[in-house]
Amino acid sequence: MDNQQATQTKKCVSTLFAAMLSALFCAQTVLAIEADWESKRLEDGIEVLTGNVEGSAFKAVRSVTTMVAPMAQLVAIIRDTANCSDLSELCKEAYAHKVVSETQLYIYNYNDLPWPVTDRDAMTHVVWSRDASTGTVRMRATVVGDIIPPKKKTIRLTYGETVWILTPQDSTTIKIVSESHIDPQGSVPAWITNKLLLDAPFDTLQNLRKLAASDRHATATFEFLSAKTPPLENSASAEIN
Repeated sequence: MDNQQATQTKKCVSTLFAAMLSALFCAQTVLAIEADWESKRLEDGIEVLTGNVEGSAFKAVRSVTTMVAPMAQLVAIIRDTANCSDLSELCKEAYAHKVVSETQLYIYNYNDLPWPVTDRDAMTHVVWSRDASTGTVRMRATVVGDIIPPKKKTIRLTYGETVWILTPQDSTTIKIVSESHIDPQGSVPAWITNKLLLDAPFDTLQNLRKLAASDRHATATFEFLSAKTPPLENSASAEIN
């Protein structure tokens, strides 16, 4: 990536909501959330790190591991909104509000947080991409605001992003990186913050490993995973209804 491309990529990540819909299509060149990562937990082949993000009062979290599983199977498990609680115990409801294409979707997600914390929900714009030269698959989900009416007794998130990066290491092994940076929209007790930053990411990768070993979505296929060139999306045609 040359200096001009790097500058354009940073602009994609930092623009406000008015530019987010078009900025998300830079996902193929955006590598990850920028933070000063510090390792906080290393167990069972899974590392969890947290980091400060410039200009934000909230820490980002990163979890890393490797797995022996087909790429399409891992993608299918991550995309499986109907069974989101199998991957993340905090997720109680998720569905595709709008499917623009195989690689671009609007996903609603409802998280049931432990009492006394108010539950959170969000609508996210999800973009999948694949680097044809390396086989690396990336997913970026960005909160896009009040597309649907608010839910009673629930706090609607207005800022957040999650990134998955799946990188082949050899013919069978895939390195998995998951990152999130979210504004929780209100105070959260320290023990809940610890759960969100350390326990939840660790548990999610453990669950992903178990689901892959159980042959969940073992026969899944996706056109964009075999395409020789990355799909081109036009944000102007992706109106939300």
